[in-house]
Amino acid sequence: MQPQSGDYVIIFRKLSYKENIYLKKLQLHILLVILTMIIVMVSVSSCSTKKNTWSRRAYHNMTCHYNVFWNGKNSLYDGAEALTQKVIDNYKVVLRVYNYGTLQEAQSLNSQMDRAIKKASIGIQR
Repeated sequence: MQPQSGDYVIIFRKLSYKENIYLKKLQLHILLVILTMIIVMVSVSSCSTKKNTWSRRAYHNMTCHYNVFWNGKNSLYDGAEALTQKVIDNYKVVLRVYNYGTLQEAQSLNSQMDRAIKKASIGIQR
């Protein structure tokens, strides 16, 4: 049957290797753009604390966990760094590998270590 003057004819041809690769890359690119848009939309919709839905609770639980963990760990490292900076090395005797100072120097950092504990426990209190 021959096409008539008003009919549309679709002609299929075999794609070359380069055209096939190009189409695969284009499909992958479109898929990545769509997935990125979905992730951004879910993230933005999860930011509000006004509504109590599962996605919002999960999002805030995750961010609270990692922010609190980072803040507590950072405060602990700051305290340990301050303690090691207070130590004065005496090169006439054998130096310790882990030199964290004396008990009095360690007790001077109690307030900073209490701050690290307080920062790390914020996520539990919420």
